Amino acid sequence: MSENLVKIGGAEPVLPIPAVYLLHGKGGSPDGTVWKLQLVLEQHWPGMEFIRPKLPHHNPNVRAEVSVEDLLRLGIPKHSLLIGISLGGLVAAKLQEKGREDLQVIAVSSPTWADGVVLAKRADRRLAFYSSMDVVIESRIADWPRLASLQRDFEWLNHDTDQHLKYIVRLIDWYVEGMLSQWIDSIQRSTLTKQERDEIIWRSMAEVHVRETWDEREWWGGRPRDFAEIGKAIRAGKSWTLHGVIGCMRLWIGKMLGVSRRSRRHGSLWSAGR
Repeated sequence: MSENLVKIGGAEPVLPIPAVYLLHGKGGSPDGTVWKLQLVLEQHWPGMEFIRPKLPHHNPNVRAEVSVEDLLRLGIPKHSLLIGISLGGLVAAKLQEKGREDLQVIAVSSPTWADGVVLAKRADRRLAFYSSMDVVIESRIADWPRLASLQRDFEWLNHDTDQHLKYIVRLIDWYVEGMLSQWIDSIQRSTLTKQERDEIIWRSMAEVHVRETWDEREWWGGRPRDFAEIGKAIRAGKSWTLHGVIGCMRLWIGKMLGVSRRSRRHGSLWSAGR
């Protein structure tokens, strides 16, 4: 597969991404937070390969440098994306300093040093998201602005990562889409990611809806208004212009997004978080 290098820089991905490695924290497990993260990400990026290795530091008595050596032996494919939680982010970042500059790393709530592992130099495509209010790492994050190609100190991002999975997934989505640098500072004010918007639109169009009063009449043979009417038109052998189809879809998408926004304002959509 040929490589499509997309605007190489601090927050721009290298595509294609052959695999996503999800790395747990100290004393953690592949079946903990990183498993929950995978459940959401694999819905957004179907076909992507996700790998959750059990790192030596699942035993809290094992030093961080042992996990770095373990990752070196894994033979991680070139340009893979490593997403590490806490210590998992640190060992992933250190791997970039061990001859794997090609790797893309997102470190979440990670320190810049632990045990014998100390980050020493800046790396491209090394992203760090953390909080200076996080008591677990607050004394070990001061160097992130110097070491990461893009970093943010989010006050709300405490060490209970499960609470913030919706926003963490949003940051990852935006990185893969190449939109992170533009949207990162609106992370909590933002509307939805492209995947979340698409899911609302396609789910809404596939469901049976009660027509509003202005739209109660049966399809009259003109421009289709939804998927059901497109099907009727196809069966009837009718045709319509590309301009008409685009207009129809834009109207429908706008309508669906308008419904979703109203629902969010009333707390009826995404109330459980994503």
